[in-house]
Amino acid sequence: MIVEKIDSFTGHRDCVYTLARSKDTNKIFSAAGDGMVVRWNLAKPDVGELIAKVQNSVYALQFDDTRNELWVGHNFEGIHVIDPDSKKELRSLKMFPTQYFDIQIYDNQVFVGSGDG
Repeated sequence: MIVEKIDSFTGHRDCVYTLARSKDTNKIFSAAGDGMVVRWNLAKPDVGELIAKVQNSVYALQFDDTRNELWVGHNFEGIHVIDPDSKKELRSLKMFPTQYFDIQIYDNQVFVGSGDG
């Protein structure tokens, strides 16, 4: 396997833990230990757009393109559902005081992988 660096995306102040696609094929979302959720334009990697800032680290993101919602696994606080265009929280769910490592959406259901098993 040959790996070639294409570009750098700077802006987070801590480790980036997760990436998620967006409805636009030239944009992605990232989240990090700094609690920031950022939308990046792949054509302009030096320009990030802050979508949300939460208190704790974020290990899990999932974009639901049928509803245009970004699901954010906010460690120790639960799941936040955000409209990435308006940057407004639509709803949240306080689940367990643990880390959230994965969020998957399938057939109108949401599955969450957490640190408590």
